[in-house]
Amino acid sequence: MQTNETPNLSTMKEINPATNKTSSNSFIDWKAFRKNRLGLVSLFVIIFFVLLALTAKWIVPYDPLTQNLLEKFQGISKEHWLGTDLNGRDILSRIIYGTRISLLIALCTVMLGATVGFAIGIIAGYKGGLLDDILMRMMDAIMTFPLLLFALMLLMVLDSGMTALVIVISVGMIPGSARIARGTTLDIKDREFVKAAKSMGSSHLRIVLTHILPNIITSLLVVATMNMSLVIMTEAGLSFLGVGISPPTPTWGNMIRDGFTFITLKPSLALYPGIALTILVIALNLLGDALRDAVDPHLKGQKK
Repeated sequence: MQTNETPNLSTMKEINPATNKTSSNSFIDWKAFRKNRLGLVSLFVIIFFVLLALTAKWIVPYDPLTQNLLEKFQGISKEHWLGTDLNGRDILSRIIYGTRISLLIALCTVMLGATVGFAIGIIAGYKGGLLDDILMRMMDAIMTFPLLLFALMLLMVLDSGMTALVIVISVGMIPGSARIARGTTLDIKDREFVKAAKSMGSSHLRIVLTHILPNIITSLLVVATMNMSLVIMTEAGLSFLGVGISPPTPTWGNMIRDGFTFITLKPSLALYPGIALTILVIALNLLGDALRDAVDPHLKGQKK
């Protein structure tokens, strides 16, 4: 489920390109990150899922789309490690291919939403005034709708292909990124080194690229990591409701929906993809928390 709460990352100290000095909170403190065992475990779990997605074509034991009605509803065996579904398709193969689709949609969506959102936030925070008010009110209007409901309304009148899904979900992700970028930009633009750059005649574009952008790039990484879990859950929810990726393309949401029909007869049809979805989402959230703590250790102390 979507939440309007965004991570408080605007407290990071600035990077001064003129002196090439950075504060301890400007970038990720990798020593602190390595001490976070949950963060490290989550990183390895995510790497495992990424490797599955990258090598899916070569490691799946069966074609995830090939049907064999003579082998439907089979249990765990040497031939089918997780059994088969109602159409005789290998469940393990479909879960592995579903990993590829979920990560691809999440990556494209987060990159698009974060890039546009951070651009809007930087412009609004740097220019201020009426433009800031207009852009932020637009972001507030989008945030009034829960992400799943927002995407559902748009997809009801659009195609349910992957491109439409990425665009629709990314639009819902823009406001959160924009608010974080705006807050950080407002904090940085009044710093002494930015004023010095303006007094020396630096253009607005140069100031943004060399003074402001380096200070929020770490925020972009943290926000993107935490948003990926939200995108994956949203995509699965939309597929479960029948407006996401269309069958027979294997996605975790489609598999859970198909398995839900036979939940009393063969609960493993929905259980296995549900477990994969849960593990990946939890790993992404834990990794996001670990990165946030490594960016600003003060946040960890506040949470305790």
